[in-house]
Amino acid sequence: MKKHLYPLMVFWAVLLFFRPGPGLAANVEAPQNGHVKVPIAILASGVGGEQTEVDEIIQSVLSSGIAPSGNNIPFEVAIKAFEAPASSGEAGSLFERLQNEGVFAALCLARKSRAWHVPMAAAKARIPTIMLFSESVPISPERHEPSPFLFALDADESYRPKALALLASRLGEKSWVVLADHLDLKSRTAGAEATKAMSESGLDVRILFLPGKTETHMEAALYESVKDGTLGFVSFLSPLGTAKAASFLSAMTNEEVKLLYGFEPPELLNQAEGVIAIKQRMPLELNLPVGELEARATAAFRWLMEGLSSLREENLDTKSLAEAIAAVGKIPLGNGFLEISPALHRPVRKDLQILEAKDGKWVEKTGFQITRGNEGEWVVTPGKRHETSSESS
Repeated sequence: MKKHLYPLMVFWAVLLFFRPGPGLAANVEAPQNGHVKVPIAILASGVGGEQTEVDEIIQSVLSSGIAPSGNNIPFEVAIKAFEAPASSGEAGSLFERLQNEGVFAALCLARKSRAWHVPMAAAKARIPTIMLFSESVPISPERHEPSPFLFALDADESYRPKALALLASRLGEKSWVVLADHLDLKSRTAGAEATKAMSESGLDVRILFLPGKTETHMEAALYESVKDGTLGFVSFLSPLGTAKAASFLSAMTNEEVKLLYGFEPPELLNQAEGVIAIKQRMPLELNLPVGELEARATAAFRWLMEGLSSLREENLDTKSLAEAIAAVGKIPLGNGFLEISPALHRPVRKDLQILEAKDGKWVEKTGFQITRGNEGEWVVTPGKRHETSSESS
């Protein structure tokens, strides 16, 4: 059940250990009961709105038994919810406020455009921040390596070309056309990378650049491809453009057409019948009956607590916490775990869901697993089969 979350409502979890100490950094304080108070910020969309699930997420996380272990400092974690910033200016103001309020770390539950504004501001404020939805969100705002203060629960999207190539090769079509928007740099680049990976895997593939909003041109181009015998397509168009392509293709032939969506799929794309997509899943989702957001929040909070557990009285500051979070190698989740790269601040192994849109739902098919090698290359291997479906939220 979704509940109303009043703005800036504070939830407390008292995490008790053995003894307090006097050497506290400016970010933390010792309340009257002697416990070290550690303020944690939750950034989410819709804070204060009727439809938010943030209050349930926080209460679920705090009641899940997750706590630092092996530490001789008694912590009292105070979690406070803030509206995720809608612009870079809002992000700067928000993190300046978090600094002034002594916030020790942040978890960003926001997605897509709202998440994009967080990393730069968090890095500048030197507040350790874990991004929950982060495949396409960079955590290295000004450098090639990640910021010391930014962390992500998703592998970055560089795995997609190989994953798409493996998926395409398993769908039985030998001839493929990659659709890209010639007005969109990301679409062109991703389309070219996927075309290269698919060609290297032995598929007959070519890339077709389309003007993003010219439906007539799209329909004609798709018709020519189908006429030439191509029934496999990979779309790096917008979700709306991909849905239109699916509609055009279904009307052109009675044969089964395979249409893959190349980017991370938005939920509403499940309305485009027959579209197939790839999405990262959390290990926790495989084992516990919880939603994706709750699973990710639990994983992020556990990661944070694992880092917090290694701190001592003399290094209770955000820099030391960031270093401790980066050093966490494995996060136990349900019956599995999340393996983290200290250098990348991201997972080096993830399960992938293969989803197909059917009757307004995502139906999950046999998935893959991705593993990052020592040289940064991705290895994609078949995963276990899961048959589930979910309605649009």
